[in-house]
Amino acid sequence: MTTHIKINNVPTKIQYVSDGVQTVFEFPFAIFNTQDVQVYLDSTIQNTSVYTVTKTGDTGFVTFLEAPESGTVITIRRQLDIQRITDFQEGGTLRADVLNDELDYQIACQQQIADTLNRSLVLPPYVQQANDELLLPLPEAGKSIVWNADGTALENSTVEVNALESTLKDYRDVAETEAAVASQKASLASSNATVAVNAAQQATAKATEVAAAVEGFSHAHSNCIAAIPQDINLSLSNGTLTLASGSIITASDGTQLQTTEDKTYTASGSDTFVGVIFASKSTGSIQGPRNIERVGSGSSVPADNTDYDVFFNTTDTKIYRYASGSWGEWSVALPLGICTITSGVITSIDKVFNGFGFIGHYAFVLPGLKVIRPNGLNTDGTLKNTTEKNLAKL
Repeated sequence: MTTHIKINNVPTKIQYVSDGVQTVFEFPFAIFNTQDVQVYLDSTIQNTSVYTVTKTGDTGFVTFLEAPESGTVITIRRQLDIQRITDFQEGGTLRADVLNDELDYQIACQQQIADTLNRSLVLPPYVQQANDELLLPLPEAGKSIVWNADGTALENSTVEVNALESTLKDYRDVAETEAAVASQKASLASSNATVAVNAAQQATAKATEVAAAVEGFSHAHSNCIAAIPQDINLSLSNGTLTLASGSIITASDGTQLQTTEDKTYTASGSDTFVGVIFASKSTGSIQGPRNIERVGSGSSVPADNTDYDVFFNTTDTKIYRYASGSWGEWSVALPLGICTITSGVITSIDKVFNGFGFIGHYAFVLPGLKVIRPNGLNTDGTLKNTTEKNLAKL
């Protein structure tokens, strides 16, 4: 009596990871012919010239002529042609072995289809699929397949998915640039605030010092400011800085110049910094703002420009500029104020030096600033009446 194979409920595929030594690998499923076996090494199907198949009852094994490379994934599966291999004749003999072979083959084909479905996208069993259309749309290069607005059919996306990476990278680069600029502006704003506070403190202290030094008032001490002149009129529009006509600028020697026409200045280049605004003491023309970190002051001019490019010498009260390899007197008035330059464009006026200001670490008081100070002491130690005093002193 002939023994037939049994199509058991076992997987029709098995996988191994090669150790580089083993050459024989078993499979648990039944086959009808040795040609029913397919073998893959990783993702590449192999030709029968590199292995042999041996059938042993309801199972079998594959033997490689050479052991696959270590780490290689070996896939062995049964792959049948979907067909009927017999035809029963009317009135003919119905042989049990032929009938069993046919039924076994059909069951094996169904197992193969079930395995394919198990590796396919399917809707879950609880979804009602009465009116939905699940046909795939025609392929379009670069497009992905998405559900339509109603969620009832599949369609191609309106965007090219492969182009999204480049687009998103551009967005990311823009965002990072904007974040860096915002951080830089915040840092500049903090630096400007610190400079302004320090300048105000220095100027207030200087006003107190000058008031106390006025002849005839040895007990005068006050920091009460009565009037601050508004001689300097600076404005900014679309990156252009304007010193308005009628503005009065003061040189370090005390001489003053009143402008008779508007003086404008537009920055160039690509640098970002906080700048000190200067103007010619003879014409009132605005000179290029100088980086506040490169403007200094002290009792003697430095030997080189390692630390500063502009320097106020407190000994001779002159402003010097380093150019062409040496220091020389610069024909500018005392600074007009502070501005911010961002990527080569003047973006804000941060401080206008009306009444008092600073150059380097040195504060100055301009003509027209008035303070109220005590007019001496009474015999009982109380203050006499107060008077206003015009101050103008470096």
